[in-house]
Amino acid sequence: MLKRLSSLLHDPRDEPVLHLLFNQLLLVVPAALLLFLYCRSHWVGATYMLLNYVLFLQRFMLTLHYTEHRVLFKKGCGALNIIIPYFLCNLYGVPCGFYRLHHIVMHHVL
Repeated sequence: MLKRLSSLLHDPRDEPVLHLLFNQLLLVVPAALLLFLYCRSHWVGATYMLLNYVLFLQRFMLTLHYTEHRVLFKKGCGALNIIIPYFLCNLYGVPCGFYRLHHIVMHHVL
């Protein structure tokens, strides 16, 4: 599956970003859904948040920054390009589309 997605990358050097995206979609999203739907323990929620932030936050924010400057997937894959800024960002406390507004529009005024 990763080989097929690798062929959709705009730049082959972005493969580490693809691996991070795949890991998050495989680990973080299902864990968040299970936590939200089935587990009502604050300790489990705190553990999830701690592990998610320790393991993924720094790399995710760098990826979010990078993908706002450069497109990750080729032109025909528009749906894949919105996963990071509109879906995964919510799991890290960043509202949908807000990072682009704050970073690109505010800091990189054209």
